[in-house]
Amino acid sequence: MAENGAASADPGNGGRKRKAIGLFLLVLAATVIAGYAYWRYRQTHVSTDDAYIDGRIHLVSARVQGTVTEVRVGDNQPVKAGETLLRIDAEPFAVREAAAVSALSAGTADLAAARQDVEAAKAHLDQLTTAVEAARAKTRLTAARLGQANRDAERMKALFGKQLVSRELHEKAQTEADVAKVQDDLAGEELRLAQAALPTQAAVIAQRRARIGQAEALRKQRESALSEASLLRRYTSILSPAEGYVTRKSVEAGQVVSPGQSLLAVAAIDNVWVVANYKETEIARIRPGQKVEIRVDTYKGKEFHGTVDSIMAGTGSAFSLFPPENASGNYVKVVQRVPVKIVLSRGEDPGHVLRIGMSVVPTVIVR
Repeated sequence: MAENGAASADPGNGGRKRKAIGLFLLVLAATVIAGYAYWRYRQTHVSTDDAYIDGRIHLVSARVQGTVTEVRVGDNQPVKAGETLLRIDAEPFAVREAAAVSALSAGTADLAAARQDVEAAKAHLDQLTTAVEAARAKTRLTAARLGQANRDAERMKALFGKQLVSRELHEKAQTEADVAKVQDDLAGEELRLAQAALPTQAAVIAQRRARIGQAEALRKQRESALSEASLLRRYTSILSPAEGYVTRKSVEAGQVVSPGQSLLAVAAIDNVWVVANYKETEIARIRPGQKVEIRVDTYKGKEFHGTVDSIMAGTGSAFSLFPPENASGNYVKVVQRVPVKIVLSRGEDPGHVLRIGMSVVPTVIVR
């Protein structure tokens, strides 16, 4: 009876063993196939979870000192490029601009007066030149009269010596010669004085032209002052540098701000990208232009697509605030990571749902 029971149990045990072996082989085959498939996948796909969304954050600061009179935006408010974010009291700058306008008007009037003075001096120089020519002509006339008077006097003297004319005519001719001599000397002196006035008037013209140069320089200086005053007045309206959302707002109405003081930031979300830190052992297979599949932790099941744009020219630690120093001898080798910039494909984020700082898992297709 016992022998019959043992014989009847052997076929059941053999079947279970065969099933167990078959199941083990099946699991082993599935594991091998899955491992091979994963190995093949890893050969063509490079992935990392050390990645995040990055973008441009525009810091907005004051350019002039003053009191904030109006704040038009709030935290996380969407704004357009060029939209007014806040205003600073513009009255002091408006007063300065009005004073600059008045100073420029006075400078323009001074310049016009200086130019008129030069024209008047030129006209006077022309008059002096004409007077010189007249004096020169007068000297020629008096010289001719003097010559004629001298000849008449010599003639009368000869006739008087022969008793052919009276003493009165002789003395009259001599007097006319003396008068002609005095007139000729006077004409010569007038010519000398007229010629001496020409250099003096030329110096006056040069001096007045120098005044024009000074007036022009002063006018340009006041134009620059007006431009600066107008620019400072425009700086009282602080505009958004880009389209995006207001962040880091730290300004309120009534606050006194100074040039360079950070007031808020505008996060531009119309142009975001992915910064993925890949291991240095993986970076050799990554090239610009390769396709990338991007999964965002916030949006499960949604996949974005992009392209490798560029690879940083160094590891992340090399450009950190405190780069590693390995000269001490206590060196521990650590696998470094190299930042890779990945840009999204056109139209991948039409609703701007990707926000700066979100964690992502990019997978670069390297085949």
